[in-house]
This record gives sequence, structure tokens and C-alpha cells, in this order.
Amino acid sequence: ASLDPCAASGRPPLNRLGAVVVMGASSSKIAHGADYTTNVMFLCNHNSCRSQMADGWLRELRGDASVGVASAGIVGGTAVKPGAITVMGESGVDISKFTSDD
Repeated sequence: ASLDPCAASGRPPLNRLGAVVVMGASSSKIAHGADYTTNVMFLCNHNSCRSQMADGWLRELRGDASVGVASAGIVGGTAVKPGAITVMGESGVDISKFTSDD
């Protein structure tokens, strides 16, 4: 069995740009956009794990810096993988509320 928590399965609908954009559902503030001095987009093949993990790490590490964070998939993706939630949780970063929006 693979230890990779990012094993691909299923695909959600894509947004109008052909990407699945992930937002932290626990945040009431939009996580990226014109309100930030700098914006970072993590792009992954399916947006099912690695890009969401990178998104979670940057949100955790940015502190008070004006850095917006988003992630997307070039092929589409799935909801956050349970293995990714577990691995990040073990490091103290909660990505369990991240979703793939259309």
C-alpha cells in the first residue's frame, strides 16, 4: 500500500477558469485577493493534497504578513484527502475545513 496521502481519486466540478480553488472554510475573511500586498497560488495536478498542504503551511507561517494564499488544480481534484488532514494535524496545522470550490 502507498504511504502517499495524495493518491488521486474522483474530481469535483471546476470553476470557470478550469481550476479548483481551495479556501479555508473556517476563515470568515477571503484568503487571497486585492486586500493583500502579495498573493501566492499553489498549483498542483489535482488539488487533492499537496497544494492544500502547502496552502495550509503558508497560512500558518505567514503570521501577520500581508500574504494572500490560494491553491488550485490544473486537472481538477477532490476534497482534501484524509491522509493530508492527518499529516498536517500531526504538525499542528488544521486543514480539515479546506474545500474545493467551483
